Amino acid sequence: MAKVSGKHWSDFWQKYVPARVPSKGLSPVHISATYSLEIASGGNLVKLNALRWSGFDSRENVKRGIVKDFSIESRQRLQRLLASINQDVAGLPTFLTLTYPFEYSLQWEVWKRDLDVFFRSFRRKWPRAWGVWRLEFQKRGAPHFHLLLWDGPIIEEPMEVYSPKKKKMVWIGNPGNENNKELFQWFSSTWYRVVGSGDGKHLKAGTRIEPIQSWNGVFYYTSKYLAKMTEGNFVPEGYAGRYWGIINKSLFPIDIRMLEISEGAFLGIKRVLQERLEEKLKRKIELFPNEGITTFMDNEGAISLLESALINSYENIDVPF
Repeated sequence: MAKVSGKHWSDFWQKYVPARVPSKGLSPVHISATYSLEIASGGNLVKLNALRWSGFDSRENVKRGIVKDFSIESRQRLQRLLASINQDVAGLPTFLTLTYPFEYSLQWEVWKRDLDVFFRSFRRKWPRAWGVWRLEFQKRGAPHFHLLLWDGPIIEEPMEVYSPKKKKMVWIGNPGNENNKELFQWFSSTWYRVVGSGDGKHLKAGTRIEPIQSWNGVFYYTSKYLAKMTEGNFVPEGYAGRYWGIINKSLFPIDIRMLEISEGAFLGIKRVLQERLEEKLKRKIELFPNEGITTFMDNEGAISLLESALINSYENIDVPF
């Protein structure tokens, strides 16, 4: 039986494994009744799917109602999206924060309008940039936006310095670099103009731009800022807008490979994934017998699952490579 090894397993998969490759996008549709294993090429998403019937996924086709909170389901959708990105193709993003001044509008529609106006200027300057934004509320109730941006603003000559406030080493842009100065000034003046601040302190401190030096850093910022659960006490009464969104969806480098597998392979892989999750969560989790499971691991770990699926699904077939 062939073994799959190395980082470029997707070439092998395309040639020798009868996999259905969804069209480019974020939500592949299952087109038959089967068990399947999905792995994001170059990403960290592994999804084991239980039996579903032709052309219809009830969870993906349900029309969502008015958003009133950053739910666990919404958080999971954001995490799965970021874990699906092909890291080798994407490279590393820049982290941006947009903050409101001391005095700000209490109408959430105004905040979303401000974000839309900001994005118009942003897209004119970086038309090929893509990423995600997340709305969060400070303890004083003021909204601010966090953004992870790829193929957009680049901070040159990043420096690692000690932050007394955070009590750890952090990465910043070299303040002596003229391109960095121009970049920081563009963001601060653009956001200042969009919100109609008029506050000199806000012009200096209303935006923050940080370089990210690794994909561990991406996941750190995702956990700390983008995917952090909303603290309900700080959410203004009556807010009904979205908590996160996608910038230039069509530019996301996502390549999800789906392999149909047997029931035996499904049960074996599910057992491994469940044990992995229980070890991470340090508690037992209960799953229905015919329930799928989703987790995050790099492609090297996913390769082992693929080998298991091949062994169980094609044990009587000699698959060359």
